[in-house]
Amino acid sequence: HCRILKRYVPEVVLCFDSDTAGQNATTRALDDLLASGLAIRVATVPAPHDPDSFVKERGGDAFRQLIEHAPGFFDYFLERLCRVNDLRSDRGRAAVGFIALSGVAILNGLVLVTFIKLKLEAGKPREQAVREGCLVRLRPVLMTALVAAVGFIPMAVNVGVGGEVQRPLATVVIGGIATNTLLTLLVLPTLYSLLGGKQRQA
Repeated sequence: HCRILKRYVPEVVLCFDSDTAGQNATTRALDDLLASGLAIRVATVPAPHDPDSFVKERGGDAFRQLIEHAPGFFDYFLERLCRVNDLRSDRGRAAVGFIALSGVAILNGLVLVTFIKLKLEAGKPREQAVREGCLVRLRPVLMTALVAAVGFIPMAVNVGVGGEVQRPLATVVIGGIATNTLLTLLVLPTLYSLLGGKQRQA
């Protein structure tokens, strides 16, 4: 279904119920949609509504506004993490930081490999598909890493209360993002080329 959507639209907006089941469904849908290479935004219906009751009570114009102003999936995911973790505690901030880092790492690799696979399915030679994938996804990967890293700079330079906990955490996360970006753009394409070659020879 995701590949069929990709043929007709470049972007998908998810809008499920506002309860826990609806938000969990949104998270599950993100996995398949990200693998397809579609741009994803998530519209959150205010509690206690579902999309149907929201339209009935507030009208179609209000729902269109909700869709138009829907944030990107990464912003949605971070906001949800912040809601379920206590950011006033060091443990809560650490959880959000490490989960965000894991999300960036998985997302960058997934998007790059998916793009390369699409080029291979289109009949491009493996080396050309890998090269084009790296060139086209260079800016999105760098922007994703930059935005995530900049968000931790205030923690990395904090000299006030809690700085002895925040600085090491922020340093690890920023270093992890930088390392992951290099691995995504250099090591991952190389391994993909080598492993792809072996599989074809077999």
